Amino acid sequence: MNTEQQKIEYKSLQKIRTGEKGFKELSTTCVALANAQGGQIMIGVEDKTKKPAPNQVISQEEANCAVTRLRGLCFNVGLAVGDVCADETGSQYFAITVFPSLHSYATTSDGKMYIRVADK
Repeated sequence: MNTEQQKIEYKSLQKIRTGEKGFKELSTTCVALANAQGGQIMIGVEDKTKKPAPNQVISQEEANCAVTRLRGLCFNVGLAVGDVCADETGSQYFAITVFPSLHSYATTSDGKMYIRVADK
């Protein structure tokens, strides 16, 4: 996989499996990407290794539910979920596409606005 950059973010699957804190952090990333140029969040890909955890299994339903929950935490953010994919070892991950916010600033549900500047 490519290295993390302005338009690509790698997030552990634990972000969507550990509850509210993980989703709040993901919503911040979504808003920051939307207010920049948009991008992709690769869920299930570890930041350090750029690979999914060994034997990781994700259902399409879990991916869909994650995006539905994120939509409730972000305003003016267009999100689309991709199909669950597998790497060469069979470990699974999925991508969330974040579309750029063209006409208004995207915010989190608590009214905060974030803008992504380079890989920050």
